[in-house]
Amino acid sequence: MVIRSMAALIVLLWGSFAPAHAENLKQVRFRVPLSELASDVTVNGKTEKVLTRALSDGLAKGKSLTDTLEVSFPGELYNPPLRLKAIGKSAANFSTLLGAAQADFSAYKAEDDPWIIDCFIPEDKPLIENFLRNGSMRLMLLNLVRATDTREISGHIRYKGMDILFVKDVPGGPGFEKLGPVLYTFKETPRGFRRTNDFSTDDIFDVLFPVLRQHKGRVDEVR
Repeated sequence: MVIRSMAALIVLLWGSFAPAHAENLKQVRFRVPLSELASDVTVNGKTEKVLTRALSDGLAKGKSLTDTLEVSFPGELYNPPLRLKAIGKSAANFSTLLGAAQADFSAYKAEDDPWIIDCFIPEDKPLIENFLRNGSMRLMLLNLVRATDTREISGHIRYKGMDILFVKDVPGGPGFEKLGPVLYTFKETPRGFRRTNDFSTDDIFDVLFPVLRQHKGRVDEVR
């Protein structure tokens, strides 16, 4: 675990702190029993646990549900988590990864649709625009941060050219207190770091998400 000094936390609040360069990153290891990733499937009145085709043909190929799946990535964990507060639009800094995460949080807190859209890579903007045009979807997205005053970052990994942060907005409101962080993915662009939905379609997402969000496995830092 990486213990950040108070000085580093103060710098972070100004949006200028950046995670370690790739060559300085440690390894973040995810370990999860395959049984925790299986779903109940009923056939002819008989229910059994089954992995998705992507898992059984990929990462879990040749393994049984009694086995543990282990995957590692360049990254680091933050203990205690780094804490971000909302800032004004003029103070947004996309030149650093955590500055972009702070801008994204602030855009949702401000309920500023153009700013929210600008926090994403160009390829994802039409999807976000459609979400925000849908009244119920927009309300759902905004409600995720209305009850919160702080964004916590508890870890960072790198995967296929993407920077993935472990993010939890706190307090999370009723029903969210016991949930772990979610995965927010960023790419570096000519205009700085921007969010992307690319990782959500990758098979490995279905392994990491339940480990972090639902505490179905363990995450540690390997030196």
